[in-house]
Amino acid sequence: RAHAISGLSNYGEMARSSASTVAEIVKDPDTTCRGIALIFLQRVVPASEFQSFAGVVRRATNDVDEVVRSLALQLLHEKQSDR
Repeated sequence: RAHAISGLSNYGEMARSSASTVAEIVKDPDTTCRGIALIFLQRVVPASEFQSFAGVVRRATNDVDEVVRSLALQLLHEKQSDR
């Protein structure tokens, strides 16, 4: 799944329609999938459309994995400052 999400993110704007589905993977039990899903949101979702994903990303700031927490914090900071 992680490789599929990563590959999908390479499509950039064309992958935007998959963002809601990928955002659900931020809640996945697999740490790698959670991290890759956050990277997907960072690459594919523009700041102007990020608000609908902010809640799931905020919850990821409390993740048990330090890398996932860091990615979530970075993503929130980046998208909020890009607005």
